[in-house]
Amino acid sequence: MKQVIIIINILLFNVLIAQKNTIIYPPQLDSLLYYENIIKNGLNDFEKLQSNEYFNRLMIEILSYPDAYKFNFDTIKLLSVLKGEDFLLITWGVPLNNGKTIPYGLTLKKLPRNNNYKVLELKNVKDSLQDPEQAILKNGDWYGAIYYQIIPIEVNDIKYYTLLGWDGENGLYQSKVIDILGFSYNGQTIFGKRMFKNIPDKKNPTRLIFRYSTDAVMSLRYDRQSYEVNTTKTKQKNKPKNSKNYSKAQKADKKIVKTKRYFDEMIIYNSISPLNKFVVGQYQFYYPNAEDLVGLQLIDNKWVYRPNIDARNAPDAQDNYYPAKKKTTNKVPQYH
Repeated sequence: MKQVIIIINILLFNVLIAQKNTIIYPPQLDSLLYYENIIKNGLNDFEKLQSNEYFNRLMIEILSYPDAYKFNFDTIKLLSVLKGEDFLLITWGVPLNNGKTIPYGLTLKKLPRNNNYKVLELKNVKDSLQDPEQAILKNGDWYGAIYYQIIPIEVNDIKYYTLLGWDGENGLYQSKVIDILGFSYNGQTIFGKRMFKNIPDKKNPTRLIFRYSTDAVMSLRYDRQSYEVNTTKTKQKNKPKNSKNYSKAQKADKKIVKTKRYFDEMIIYNSISPLNKFVVGQYQFYYPNAEDLVGLQLIDNKWVYRPNIDARNAPDAQDNYYPAKKKTTNKVPQYH
């Protein structure tokens, strides 16, 4: 009898594990794959954009299903799907024959008042913004980009999400984007927040945009990296003030510079600059500096600029690495 009970328990356990690991694919997956192929490989722009209209409508319909949050979209390589604890952010791009990529996006957000999910189609208003790095965009308005990494943050018990993305601007230059996403109580998006500090040549921006040549590759990612902190200490000579050589002794005071290396999770990226002063503002002539990595470290609810990032990923025994002493009050929840 005991053996029978044990066997039944094992079978029930296996059933529960199988249910937990079951992949739920979206309905009409074959239609999505059909339109995806035309969007990526269509003969002309009209064919691509027309197929994208059908693709977009079908995605909105699919996200309206009760179990849409659980759907697995990995089969559709066109989509970039970022998952939060109660929302999906889905972006993709339509590549045109002139080298430009038009971004599209949708969100699926759980509403706290009734636990229902709301679908929102994002509207790309990039071309209408006079100063996109100062704009706060609401109600589905969006600086179009295809996002590939999300960093959840809690600021005063309010949840925000830092987004890293790419935009294929045109055939001459492209851009990487760091944006901040929040949600209103009714599931509307809020893009942009003044969370950046000490950014060179940028005054209190709501997002960061890095434009550079289509011929170049720029690194922008959230990773564990090291950074250096220099401290200067002046060592004075022990000479009385009535000494004849007092002034000379003062001039001989030594300045001791100590460099310590610390590790933390941060956003790291290549700095960007034009080829020369004559092409300033012509972004097709801007290139990432391969040897100059800079970073943004999350300190007291702000992304603080740090130069001189060392592109090594793992701490060693000689590093000044004290996780218990990290000076930050931020909560960074982890979920997948």
